[in-house]
Amino acid sequence: MIRSLLIAFAALLLISSFLAPFVSADDHPALVVDESDKLTGEQERVLEAKLKEVSDKYDLDIVVLINDSTGGKLPTEFADDYYDENGYGRNAGYDGILLLVSLENRDITTSTCGKGIEYFNDSELQYIEELLVPYLSGEDYYGAFTAFANECDRHIESYLESQKPKYGLYAVIGIVAGLIFAAVKGSGYKKELVSVYSKGDADDYIAPAGLALSVKDDIFAFSNVAKTIISSSSSSSRGGGSSTHVSSSGRTHGGRSGHF
Repeated sequence: MIRSLLIAFAALLLISSFLAPFVSADDHPALVVDESDKLTGEQERVLEAKLKEVSDKYDLDIVVLINDSTGGKLPTEFADDYYDENGYGRNAGYDGILLLVSLENRDITTSTCGKGIEYFNDSELQYIEELLVPYLSGEDYYGAFTAFANECDRHIESYLESQKPKYGLYAVIGIVAGLIFAAVKGSGYKKELVSVYSKGDADDYIAPAGLALSVKDDIFAFSNVAKTIISSSSSSSRGGGSSTHVSSSGRTHGGRSGHF
């Protein structure tokens, strides 16, 4: 009897562990929310798969939402509340980013949280807005959301790569420093071996009868011009920080809002 119970319990654990990933996946809210019915079923399916792929790759939620109205709320407030109230965000910091397109006032809004604030600073969010406006103005919502997913993938990968330690650079710095140290020490040792030194003036090198110059000409030998390149800032770097605010739920969010 006890053996049968143990076997049944083990089988139950095995089945539960097998079904757990599917249950958690079903419980997670959709990453594509089309309340305005602007996407076909196939477009929505493809976008959902793409956003899930990128979200899983970097372990944060990447969400797109299109609706008709924010219900009287400011777009930023609506985006923050929708993110918080619908269970988005991964890990303890509720990491993620949500893109809201609201048609009533032609709002385009982003809301970031947790790692999303770190990854997407104000300059990058402005770049995303500028990237998507041509699509949205032409009512190509599928193209806009696809471009958003691709930009999130590209940008996060680039950001994480920039944060890795530059071991190659450190090695070059170490080698250069070693060569400079060796040159300084070698110069000191070389001076200790020199027994003949140059005179401080030319009196001892002049013949008793004096020095007579038969030809006296001023000849230009060369010039030495140093040039410094002054580089201008590039919008592609999109550096800077993230401005933040607190949502009605008390969470810290970043983001921005504009129009198309």
